[in-house]
Amino acid sequence: VCQHCRKLGNHSAGEAKNHRLIGLREAYQHALKESSSTANSMLSERQRVEQQQVAQLDQRLVAVQESTQALEDGIYDQVQLAVKQGQALAEEQASLFMADELEAKRQLEQVAWMDSFMEDHVKNLPPPDYLNAWLLHAKVREDVNQLGRLQQARASAMLRLEGGLRLVTDDSKVYSSEAAGTMTAAPR
Repeated sequence: VCQHCRKLGNHSAGEAKNHRLIGLREAYQHALKESSSTANSMLSERQRVEQQQVAQLDQRLVAVQESTQALEDGIYDQVQLAVKQGQALAEEQASLFMADELEAKRQLEQVAWMDSFMEDHVKNLPPPDYLNAWLLHAKVREDVNQLGRLQQARASAMLRLEGGLRLVTDDSKVYSSEAAGTMTAAPR
């Protein structure tokens, strides 16, 4: 305490008036020693708390990154599954149309063969044989017509994409995207 503080300052009255007087150099050394130990203990505690907070935030960041990667992987898995299912449905539809097309061509070829046979082989027969062959030919054509009628063409194969994704956070926030579209699967 300096002489000025002792006479007129905060050490001029009360309990502070009884503090012992020490030299400036000694007070300076004492203040340096006390401030470094106090500051070090306060600073080290603060650093420890801040390091804990940084470590916790790093753990949360890693958890978010891992969660994001798992979410992305799950979405891609679902998309790949949907693509495979769509491809399978499109292939099935194409196979059905191809089968219908092959059957229609077969029936056309069968009728063409019967007409060709009639034209090439039956017309040169004598009249009684020709009439007998013609009646048999007419009966066969009627049977083919009854048994092998072409079915009505299948309706257009339209595949639609319907659905969406919902992302939900731990604090129950919901983010969603709805998708709706139409894909046309044309026969090959």
